Amino acid sequence: MTSNLESFKPKLRAGRVVPQGSRIIFETDNPYNQVVLPMVLADFVLLCSGQFSVREIVEKIYKKQRAVPFKSILMAIHVLHQGGFFENGEDLVLSSDLRSWMETKKNRWNISWRFGQRIVSEKRSPTTYYAATLVTLIASLFGLQLFPASPLGLIENWIYELDKFEAIGRLLLASSIILSVKYVLRGWQLLLLTGKAYNVSLRLSFCGLYLHVGNEANDLFENRLYTTMFYVSQILMPWAFTFAASFFVSSGTLELLLPVTIALTFWDTNPFVKSDGLRLIQSLMLSNDRDVASWHFESNQLIDSISPEQRRQDLDFARICAIWGAVWLLVSFTILHESAIHFGPSVLRKITSLSPASIIPALGLIFWLAALFMVVQALIETVAATLVRPYSRKLTDRLRRLRKHGRNEWDAGAVHTKIEGLPLFSHFHEKQLSMIIANSEVVEHPPGITIIRQGDPSRELFVLLDGEIEVFRSGRHGGDEWVTELVAVSVFGEAALVDELPRTARVVSKSRAFVLRVPVQILRQAAEEAKSIRYLEDFRNAILVNQFFASSPVFRSLSPESIDFLSRRGSLEYFDRGQTVFSQGDIGDSLYLILRGSVNVAVHQTSIKDLSQGNFFGEISLIANIPRTASILALEPSVLFKISADSFWEVLVQHIDLGVFIETVSESRLREDLEIAPLMKTGSDS
Repeated sequence: MTSNLESFKPKLRAGRVVPQGSRIIFETDNPYNQVVLPMVLADFVLLCSGQFSVREIVEKIYKKQRAVPFKSILMAIHVLHQGGFFENGEDLVLSSDLRSWMETKKNRWNISWRFGQRIVSEKRSPTTYYAATLVTLIASLFGLQLFPASPLGLIENWIYELDKFEAIGRLLLASSIILSVKYVLRGWQLLLLTGKAYNVSLRLSFCGLYLHVGNEANDLFENRLYTTMFYVSQILMPWAFTFAASFFVSSGTLELLLPVTIALTFWDTNPFVKSDGLRLIQSLMLSNDRDVASWHFESNQLIDSISPEQRRQDLDFARICAIWGAVWLLVSFTILHESAIHFGPSVLRKITSLSPASIIPALGLIFWLAALFMVVQALIETVAATLVRPYSRKLTDRLRRLRKHGRNEWDAGAVHTKIEGLPLFSHFHEKQLSMIIANSEVVEHPPGITIIRQGDPSRELFVLLDGEIEVFRSGRHGGDEWVTELVAVSVFGEAALVDELPRTARVVSKSRAFVLRVPVQILRQAAEEAKSIRYLEDFRNAILVNQFFASSPVFRSLSPESIDFLSRRGSLEYFDRGQTVFSQGDIGDSLYLILRGSVNVAVHQTSIKDLSQGNFFGEISLIANIPRTASILALEPSVLFKISADSFWEVLVQHIDLGVFIETVSESRLREDLEIAPLMKTGSDS
């Protein structure tokens, strides 16, 4: 049996929940499996018994707390699923959006023998942690002064003096010792700072046989300074060890330790794996839940405009990773190039001799080729992801659209299939619908063509059969303002149903678009013949609501059932220019969608921002369960769709991804209001 995210019934393995400050630790009966989660998820963990679906769990949490931490729940499902904490994890079928982010990733490059125990210390000492880490960093700086002028030259000097197997054995021994010391230090640091160290094991990999301590307790860090010191000390610890060893070992042994130390440090700065270097940058630049908020809405214009600060953080992080990755790959290629110069001729001579002594050189050549392949592959994937892939997707999408429909393919049957489910046309009988189609025209519009000009008379209604269009209007301060984007199948130009006033917006084809142009007189004639249709105004209102849900980047992913549910439970409200929708401090009991017009957001009677068609507001009070944090004023005659709190929550528990987005927007706006409010209040007092 399989299930999607909302209907999945998570069943945790047997275990216990241990409070730890602002977090909880879920530990299974298997003593080396545990996960650290925010305290707010205690109820969620307790309800993961296999009896309730995710949808039912969210509903129970809302009934108990009157709020739901959607982002934390989604992150918890990700962590628990990836860590194998669900007994029935194989029943969870992930959508294409979630699969790459949530799927379990197995490490096939090492073998671990876990000791089967946690190391727990009742006594924590942040002061000792600070002192020990600082000493490690200082020793590392002294160790860096030992950096050789030619690391490959060191290897070349001693590798020919030893038997090849003896040389490899010494390298693995040195690597095993350094890594064991590093993870012993890690375990000690974690015990001093968090009181816990998890997943202590003996690990066998290409680096040798060494002790290993997991990263699970890192999530218990509360202080960013301690987090930074931890990761930096872990990256540089091999240099501290080499510096300390330089007082006790011979120069020959030191020449062996230095290349190993350089290699381990270089690998710990690899941005293409979950290295300590990457974790350091992530902890400094990104919040823990930022990726949860963006995985489904990464191209959403609405979230970009609502939360520009988070978007800037993402872009800055991406730029740093791109530069860092390019430098790392360049250094890797340089190392491979230099190693080929140093060892290539002798390796090729020994391989061509076809003697038993050629086995080790052959393995070395294979390793070098594999490393070169991975470097080139990472470079190609990075370039493709950042440069080629976006253009490739655009080209593929354009070719798909060119193949999908030609002008002659839009016969009466194809048009009928497209429009029969729309709110306006679903109420017509077959006879009236056939008459409407017969008297209408399908027009193809290449990208960038104006379909409706602002100020034109309203004599036709339009149906977007295929493609994408954008809506603009003249701004109050001059220039065009972007209003919204529509995708097929949706109705626009609906004002012509009621009056023939000039068009209030300009509609432009964003991609190749096929539009059905329906004369309003034909619609009126069909409406008169259809006895069940009495008021075109009612159908205009239905079109407004349907158009919002069909065109909004936020609500577009909702199922038809959920859209129908919200449409039936909401109500249209009309506001004149200058009319107040609600005031700061009012009790919040509803969410508002802007179907037409625009509103102004004010905190302490000071204007903060404007929201236009396609946006929404009022979610902060519903998500945070607090009074209204701002006043809303209509800037022009506006049509708003009001959704009650109960209906709002009933839909969110059915769609976790929508809940994640609404919660993200709410937090961003609330943070902005809280930052601005004291300044506004101070200004008004003075």
